Amino acid sequence: MRKAGHKPIVKTFANKGQAEVWARGVETDMDRQEWEDPTLLKDRTVNDVITAYNAQMVVPEAKRSAFKRLAVDMGALPLSMVTQDACVAYGRLRASRDESSPATVALDLTYLRGLIKFARVYMKLPASLDAITNAMSQLRDEKIAGKSNERDRRPTDEELATLKAYWTSPKYLRVSTIPMWTLTAFACETAMRLGEITRIRWKDLDRKHKTVIIRDRKHPTEKKGNDQEVPLLPGAWALLPEETDERIFPYNARTISTSFGRTCHLLNIEGLRFHDFRHEAISRLFESGYQIQEVAIFSGHRSWSMLKRYTNLRAKDIRRV
Repeated sequence: MRKAGHKPIVKTFANKGQAEVWARGVETDMDRQEWEDPTLLKDRTVNDVITAYNAQMVVPEAKRSAFKRLAVDMGALPLSMVTQDACVAYGRLRASRDESSPATVALDLTYLRGLIKFARVYMKLPASLDAITNAMSQLRDEKIAGKSNERDRRPTDEELATLKAYWTSPKYLRVSTIPMWTLTAFACETAMRLGEITRIRWKDLDRKHKTVIIRDRKHPTEKKGNDQEVPLLPGAWALLPEETDERIFPYNARTISTSFGRTCHLLNIEGLRFHDFRHEAISRLFESGYQIQEVAIFSGHRSWSMLKRYTNLRAKDIRRV
């Protein structure tokens, strides 16, 4: 088929009637400026889109890591081959090889969907989102992809005592320069995420009003500019170290997370994550009598629906008059 202003298109049919129906439909789409030439997808790969996306968009570290995994597993695939079967195979691979949770698989496919959408909008490629949508539906049916389970894990008093004893022991302090117990206690006092703790700076500390500014705090829609001033209670203030660096806690968050996991394995503490200390802090604030709007200032949540999933209250600990 040839039409002025468009590349020649070739397609094979079983009979002339089918070819004529197809040709009329394509010509109509061209006249309406709705024609999307699928041959453009053969020369572009998933890696091409990842490269263009990284160059043009602000990419958080978690998404960048997901892109690296995707580049290994699907990067060489032409966009024309990003089919439902290919996406399902990728989801199954992630679940089996990395023992990824259904929420992680779903998130990685969401990132892939974002790349395909970027290819359509910014690269003007006729890539379809239907394959990923259908793959997500199939993987949900197979229980490979899905929503995350709301965690209700809080450290017990015994676990905290065990961690403190280990991290403050002379043996540990001789081999490590990271004050793991101080970081843990600070998380329990402030409800900050690990990345926020290692990012706060001395220049953002207000010594008069006992507050600190968390720069670019995590938010579902705001990637940058979400700066929040949060109070530091006496327990948190007492944990501040001497000023020796631009950052208050100048350590690598990934190293801390790895060390935490190894320690829990060594001490036979199962199912505990560093992020659970944020849950612990929020729950302690409620148990101490703080109201929703007050706790939200600490945690950064903007609605009760977002805040309640991080809140695990124990009836025995709620103070009543």
